[in-house]
Amino acid sequence: MAMSTADRSPSVPLKKRILLGSLPLIFSAAKLAIRWVGRAPRPRALRWAKVFSLPVAAISRKASRRNQRVFFEPQGWSSERLSQLDLAYQEYMVRLRTECAACLEAPRERVLAEIQFDGEDLLRDALRGGRGAMVIGTHYGTWWHAPVGLAGRGYPVGAVFNSFPLNGIEGYLVQKARRVGIELNVVDRGAREAIVRASRSNGVFYLTIDVATRERERDWIDFGPALVNVNPGPAILAVRERMPVFYALCEQQSPRGSRIRIVPAAAGPSLRPSQMREEWASLLLKEVRRRPEQWWAWGFVELKSKPVAIPNHKGVMAHVPVGIRLQGESDDFKHLQAPVPGGRVSGGPGPRYRGRLCGNGNAVEL
Repeated sequence: MAMSTADRSPSVPLKKRILLGSLPLIFSAAKLAIRWVGRAPRPRALRWAKVFSLPVAAISRKASRRNQRVFFEPQGWSSERLSQLDLAYQEYMVRLRTECAACLEAPRERVLAEIQFDGEDLLRDALRGGRGAMVIGTHYGTWWHAPVGLAGRGYPVGAVFNSFPLNGIEGYLVQKARRVGIELNVVDRGAREAIVRASRSNGVFYLTIDVATRERERDWIDFGPALVNVNPGPAILAVRERMPVFYALCEQQSPRGSRIRIVPAAAGPSLRPSQMREEWASLLLKEVRRRPEQWWAWGFVELKSKPVAIPNHKGVMAHVPVGIRLQGESDDFKHLQAPVPGGRVSGGPGPRYRGRLCGNGNAVEL
């Protein structure tokens, strides 16, 4: 479980070095927690998962609340409604961790009994073409149930996971995935080659693209009132290998289990990478608007406000993020506060305006 030499470099911030140095201990504790939760009867597993979730929630809650404000405040959500969403999201995260732990530790038959597929016949028909299939999911519902369920139905399934600074984590996940019939690959360590193998051996390759872990891979696309970054690489590889593309939409059911809809890409063989990303984002957007508490990524991605063009007093179009309300403006943006001396608006010459984030009163400079 060694760390890379880059992680021990003096150029790495002290706080990060402390965290990296603590990873072996954290990982050992996490494996023990996963074993307890995954093997326990469901009521007890949920109680334990709630306790184990407290430190993670403390770290991710700031990001989740910020992203929820970016997405929902432009749609008129009140602070009370956002607070209710935050509570529902934390409850979802407890159940998610319970069901993911079960995927790793519980008897396989118990897990598979809780997974229901719609549209599996479409995937089966596509595999008759001999080019394999790429199944693109999202971090929504208990998305782990999609590859686990497909492998349990006898499909040769490959998948990809983020890399970690601790080698032991990757080995642990690869071993656990193999237990349920999944060939797990790590980003930057053969993942692209595994997609090609799946195509040429008529297998299924499952991955998610709503978390781009590297800046060079980011591709910001429209996501309702916001922008979300995705990894464009899988779309490009799917088109290059002429693989049939499907989307897996996973939703937690009450009181347990998941319903997974397999949806074929609308564009078919003529699919372009840009079309795939936009179509995927449109499907995810519908799910998030319907059951927003079930999107894991609230606490682990960065949503950006979508800029809109607003004329300043000289008629120059300033690009201001959605959710920013300028002090003194009317609803039609015709009357703006006097400019702050010496400032400039991005996009052209002109004065800078003092803005205010809707809902929290934090002044920002535009």
